[in-house]
Amino acid sequence: MERVYLDANAFIGIVEGTGPRTDRLAPLFDRIAEGRLAGWTSELTLAEVLVQPLRRGDDETADAYRDILSPRWRMVLAGIDRPILEAAAAIRARFPRLKLPDAIHVATCLQTGCAAFVSADRELPLPAAVRLVNPDTPADVDRYLTALP
Repeated sequence: MERVYLDANAFIGIVEGTGPRTDRLAPLFDRIAEGRLAGWTSELTLAEVLVQPLRRGDDETADAYRDILSPRWRMVLAGIDRPILEAAAAIRARFPRLKLPDAIHVATCLQTGCAAFVSADRELPLPAAVRLVNPDTPADVDRYLTALP
């Protein structure tokens, strides 16, 4: 089964978003929930997505993030261990403008063998073997979903 890595902005788009981005992300999350696609992210994602709901005192949205980032939704959260941190440091050494959280996401994607990376961030340094699927670009999502079994 193909593995797809989801950046924090994909979760924000599906939980708090409305409109075209959310509509494009929904079939992707449906395939993960159905077990037809393996959804991966970093434990870091939980810390990133909870900030605003906690700041607002929005327990309902915080709980929605906790739920979607759980085994119930078949989402795998990779731990941040020494190999991930070493890989993130190497990525930042090569791409100095990249922020540490983004480097951790890219390193986690690579370490977990994901074939695609779902993110609205167009500046991520991904190797050619990892496909960037931008939810703000309809053709990206359509081509990716069409190519899946």
